Amino acid sequence: MKKVLVVLFALSILGLPVFAGPGAQGSGGADDPAKPLVINGRPANVVYLSNEASSAWQVAGTGFLKNLIERAGGRCTILTADLRPEQQAQQAQDLLVTKPDVVVVKPADSGAIVPAIRQLNQAGIPVLSLDVRPDPGCETFTHIQSDQLQLGGLGAQYLADGFRKAGKVGSVISIMGQLEIVLGRERQAGFEAVAAKNSDVLRMLDYKVEAKWTNEGAYQATKDGFTRYPNANAIFVMSDCMLVGVLQALREIGKLYPVGDPRHVAIASIDADENGVKAIKDGYLDVAVEHNAALHSDIGARVIIDFLHGKTIPKEIIFEPFVVDTSNVNDSARWGAADLKAVDKWPPMKHDRYVSQYSQTAL
Repeated sequence: MKKVLVVLFALSILGLPVFAGPGAQGSGGADDPAKPLVINGRPANVVYLSNEASSAWQVAGTGFLKNLIERAGGRCTILTADLRPEQQAQQAQDLLVTKPDVVVVKPADSGAIVPAIRQLNQAGIPVLSLDVRPDPGCETFTHIQSDQLQLGGLGAQYLADGFRKAGKVGSVISIMGQLEIVLGRERQAGFEAVAAKNSDVLRMLDYKVEAKWTNEGAYQATKDGFTRYPNANAIFVMSDCMLVGVLQALREIGKLYPVGDPRHVAIASIDADENGVKAIKDGYLDVAVEHNAALHSDIGARVIIDFLHGKTIPKEIIFEPFVVDTSNVNDSARWGAADLKAVDKWPPMKHDRYVSQYSQTAL
């Protein structure tokens, strides 16, 4: 199994030439190389089965993929399951009739989606999984994601280093998303594995609550956690989509103090979306490990173009994340600082996580 693993990238929010240049004719034979998703005179039809559409991550990810597919001359339909696995499975089954050229899926439940993807496989409809890997038992032509174990592990290491430098011990409560999907399990496992290696300064408390990726759930889980463990001084938040609820709870219980204050509750989160970026700038979030929604979709669009032109695609494309803190939160590369309302105008990214094969100028 091939794995693409690279470390650095740069996001340019400046205008870029899009789909310019001659491009190579692929096996599909595009009529207009400047529009690589117009194949044999017909726009390629891409459907994205999204697990939800309310978080900043999904707004950016779905909107940017639609933007890039349509710039390339294709059509892109976004269907959201609102975190209901049964709804997503039905949406997938409905595609057996319309037969899109490619289905992109971010499972609402890693196991529940397997029978539906298997039906797509049997119908010969190609499936690309994004961010959340389906459980075994079905086939995708590739899977694209950040290294989920590292997303958790880097946050734990950052907190451990901070507590060690301060000569203190961190007692951590975990505000989780949900463990029905593999990324939830891997993020928690990654955090706990690194915490165990730094057990002299980082201690996991027996408080790990699934807040179901909601601010409401995270708010209540945080309040309950500090009721049970009033001396807790660190929090692992599995996603920035729950960060507002965590901060609101800390404020109400009198424990919201800025980084540097001896009363500060250290927080490590994941995503570095608009909420994470703001919280770091405001001084309340120590670190957000960047889980770049735009990068996932940019790679996804490039892979779809290559796949539909007969190129060989790696079975998985996994890339390493990195930490965002006060030292780099103001960099122009932060996807969480981009204007979500203008996602339909975001230009393609500059990065080396995946190199287009069909044409260097396809995106």
